[in-house]
Amino acid sequence: MKKVIIFINIFLFVAVAAFAQVDRSKRPAAGPARAPEIGNANLIELKNGMKIFVVENSKLPRVSMSLILDRDPIFEGEKAGYVEMAGDMIGRGTINRPKEKLDEEVDFMGASLSTGSTSIYASGLSKYTEKLVEIMADVAMNPAFSQEEFDKAKKQFLSGIESGKDDPGTIMGNVYGALIYGKDHPYGEMVTTETVEAITLDDCKNYYNTYFKPNISYVAVVGDVKTKSIKKLFNKYFGEWAMADVPTNAYPLPQGVEKTMVAFVDRQASVQSIIRIGNPIVLQPGNADIDAMRVMNTILGGGSMGRLYNNLRETHGFTYGAYSSFGTDELVSSFTASASVRNEVTDSSVQEFLFELDRIRTGQVTDEEMEQAKAYIMGSFGRSLESPSTIASFAISTARYGLPEDYYANYLKRVEAVSKEDIQRVAEQYIAGNNLLITVVGKGQDVAPTLERFGMIGYYDIYGNPTEAPSFLTMPEGVSAKDVIDGYLKAIGGKEKLEKTTALQMKMTAEMAGVPAPISITVAVKKPDYYMDIQEIPNMFKQKRLYVKGKGTMESPMGNGPIEGEDLEELKGLATNIFEELVYFTEGYKVVLEGQNKLDGMDVYQLLVTMPNGDEVREYYDIETGLKYREEKQMDTPQGPMTISTTMDAYEEYDGLKFPSKIIEAAGPQKINSTLDEVKTNSAVSTSIFQ
Repeated sequence: MKKVIIFINIFLFVAVAAFAQVDRSKRPAAGPARAPEIGNANLIELKNGMKIFVVENSKLPRVSMSLILDRDPIFEGEKAGYVEMAGDMIGRGTINRPKEKLDEEVDFMGASLSTGSTSIYASGLSKYTEKLVEIMADVAMNPAFSQEEFDKAKKQFLSGIESGKDDPGTIMGNVYGALIYGKDHPYGEMVTTETVEAITLDDCKNYYNTYFKPNISYVAVVGDVKTKSIKKLFNKYFGEWAMADVPTNAYPLPQGVEKTMVAFVDRQASVQSIIRIGNPIVLQPGNADIDAMRVMNTILGGGSMGRLYNNLRETHGFTYGAYSSFGTDELVSSFTASASVRNEVTDSSVQEFLFELDRIRTGQVTDEEMEQAKAYIMGSFGRSLESPSTIASFAISTARYGLPEDYYANYLKRVEAVSKEDIQRVAEQYIAGNNLLITVVGKGQDVAPTLERFGMIGYYDIYGNPTEAPSFLTMPEGVSAKDVIDGYLKAIGGKEKLEKTTALQMKMTAEMAGVPAPISITVAVKKPDYYMDIQEIPNMFKQKRLYVKGKGTMESPMGNGPIEGEDLEELKGLATNIFEELVYFTEGYKVVLEGQNKLDGMDVYQLLVTMPNGDEVREYYDIETGLKYREEKQMDTPQGPMTISTTMDAYEEYDGLKFPSKIIEAAGPQKINSTLDEVKTNSAVSTSIFQ
C-alpha cells in the first residue's frame, strides 16, 4: 500500500591585487576611523504624540512607510498567541474597506501592505503617497475585526502550529526559549494548539484598543517625498487618532541555569542534531559594551571568518556552519552559539563549542583576528548607510532608546577603540562559562548517552516540559522482521485477499499551509499495465502522471511530455505492486528489525527496509494493532539531509481491506494533511480512467 500513497515533494571576496613595489611582509597600519556621513531624518511630531521621521530620497519614484509601536512585552498566559493574531487581524479589512476591497486597492497600485502586533508597513510608487497614507491610517485606526476573518486567521494559525510540531527548528526555538527565560516570561512562553483554541475575537479587539495608540507610535517615511507634504498628509489622516495611556509591564530577570546542563529533546526522525548553547544576558540598547561584544562575536562566530565556523566546519567537517549571536533588549536577551551536525558527531561538536567558548573567555584574540573583525564590521556599517531606510532606523532608535544624538556618527570610532582586553572582558562577562544551557534536539538512541559528560541531562518534550528519559531500542524476543510484516498484512485484510486485489482507486483531499485551496488527489492502479496519479487544485493547478502498458506521460502547468528512464521504472513498479509489503522478502529487498521503540507514546516495532534501488525507508508498526504507523525516508537538500515522514492513522475498512483515512506528510516545516475520501477495488475500477 505504501506505493499508492502520493508523496508530494516540497523541496526541491574575489579580490584583485594591485601590483606595487611595497614590503608585503608587513601589515600596513590602519588609518584612523572616519566619521561616517549619515543623512538627515526630518522629525515631525503630531499633537497626538506620533513621531514621524522622513528621509527624502528621489533616486527612485518609490516610498515606504513603517509604523512601529513602542510597548512593553506582554505575557499572554493561557491565551498565548492572541497578540500575534491581533496583529494579523488588523490587516484583514477595515470598517470602511472589507478585506477584499482593501486587497484590491493595494494591488491596483502595485503596492504592498502588511501588519503585525506592533507594526504596519506600506510601500509603493511615490505618486500614490497620499493614497498609501490614507490606507495606512484607515488600517491603523479602523480595523474591522470581523468574525469571519477571525475564524480564517485562527484556522491558519492552528495549521502553522501543527506544521511546527515535527519541525526540529521550531521545537528548538520553543524549548530553548522556555528554558533560557522561563515559561512565566513573555520571551519564554509558547503558543500551542490549546492556547490558540482559547483565543476569542474580543481578545484581539482588547489588545488593539489597549496598545494601538499614536503616542507610542514611531513612523519612518523613506523615498521620493517632501517633508512638508508628509506633515500635511499625516496631520490630515492621523491627526484625529486619539492618544491614551498605555500599560507598562515589568517581569523578574531570568537567572539562567545554576550549573551547565544538557536539555535533550528526543526526535526519532532526526538524522542530524540541532545544538544551541547559551545563557540570558542583560544588554540594553546603547550599552557601552555593545561595540566590544560585536567585535568579540564576529571573531567567535559571526560568519565564515569566525572561530566556530573554522573549527566545526573547516577543521572537523561536523557541519555546514557554526555561528554565535547576541541580542540587545530593554528587558533581557541571550547569548547563543548554534549549529546543526550529524548524529554521530553531536558530542564531539558540543565539545568543540565549549572549547571555543572557553578560549575566547580566557585568552586574548590575535591582532589579525581583531583587525579582520573590525574591518568587516566597519564595512558592513558603511554598506548599510547606502540604504535610506537605515537613516530612518537610526533616527527612530535614537528617539526610542534615548541615545546620544551622535551615537551612530561615532559608531566607527567606538569600534576602532575596542581593545583585546575589552574583548576578553565582555566574553567573560556575557558568556556564562559554568552556567551554560546546552540544548539538543536529535535522535535519542544515537545521541543522548554520549552527552552525559557535559553535565546533568534533562529530557523535555517539544513544549519544554520535563519528561522521563526516552526508552531506546530494545530487541524483542521471538519476533522477526517477517513476523512484523506478516502481522501487518493480516491486520489490513490478509495475504489472500491482498493478492486477489488487482485494481485499486483512491481519492484524497489534502490541505497544506500557504496553499489557498484543498488539493484533490487521485491514485489508481490496475495490475500490471496501468497506473495514474493526479494532483489538482480546481481552476489553479493540475498535474497528472500516467502509465499504460510500458509508456509513461506527464501533464503539468510546465508542459506535457513522455516519462522515461528511472521515472518510467518507478511508474512500472507502482503498476506492478499495489501492496509492496507482499514482496518485501523477495529478491532485491532487505528488511531488518532494528528493535522495539516508542513513537508518539506508542509502542512500535522499528524496521529498516532497503529497496531494490538502494533507497532506505524506516518503518514503524504499532505493536498492539499490527498496523503501520509511520514511514521515514532521508533525502539530501542544499541545506543538508532532510527526513520526509508519512504518518498513517485512523484506519477504515473498504471492501474488506483497511486503509489509513488520515495521512500526514512532513518535510521539514512543511506538512500536508490528507483525508481519504473514497476507495474502489477490482471490478469497480474501470480501465477507461487510464486515458
